[in-house]
Amino acid sequence: MKTVEDGDCWSIDGFVRPENLSHEMSDEKLFWRASMVPVKEPYPYERVPKVAFMFLTRGPLPMLPLWETFFKENEKYLLVYVHKPP
Repeated sequence: MKTVEDGDCWSIDGFVRPENLSHEMSDEKLFWRASMVPVKEPYPYERVPKVAFMFLTRGPLPMLPLWETFFKENEKYLLVYVHKPP
């Protein structure tokens, strides 16, 4: 039986998509391999995660005062879209 040790397990492609999951690695090697975190470059600008809300409505929005209070308190984290018939 072919093991990971016999294949290309140290290249990125072999690491991400191994041909065979059977291996003879020690626990120490397994922990080292599992702890590898890809290095990503930071974004060139500061990001603020946001959640988008989209309302499809034919009339007044139900519980409008509740939604207005919620959106006012969290405005910097939200995008709100309201679509209604023309």
